[in-house]
Amino acid sequence: MTAIKECFRLTKELYELLKISISTEERDQKIERITELLAKREEILPRLQKPSSLKEGEMAKQIVAMNTFVDQKLKVLQGEIQRDRNNLKKKKTGAKKYTNPYENMQFDGMFYDKRK
Repeated sequence: MTAIKECFRLTKELYELLKISISTEERDQKIERITELLAKREEILPRLQKPSSLKEGEMAKQIVAMNTFVDQKLKVLQGEIQRDRNNLKKKKTGAKKYTNPYENMQFDGMFYDKRK
């Protein structure tokens, strides 16, 4: 199989995988699969050459079109993961403040009165 056909196949699989919305329960498995596909595609990219036939030229155009969609979806997925991480951090700090509310008290403006 030529490099452009293999790249098309991998990009198409990525496209199909990201077209379906990813729930939080199955997100880890999908991310692993996405990572595998991206790694395989990265290995193929250096071997790509200028399309020699009209069919390969059409494949190259489709790869570019699918790749823009894949990039957008990966950015959305990254944003969701970042939002979940931030929410988890807030929950941890909230739970920590609940268990020990005086831990991070600042004592600016506190003074001792020496009068008796």
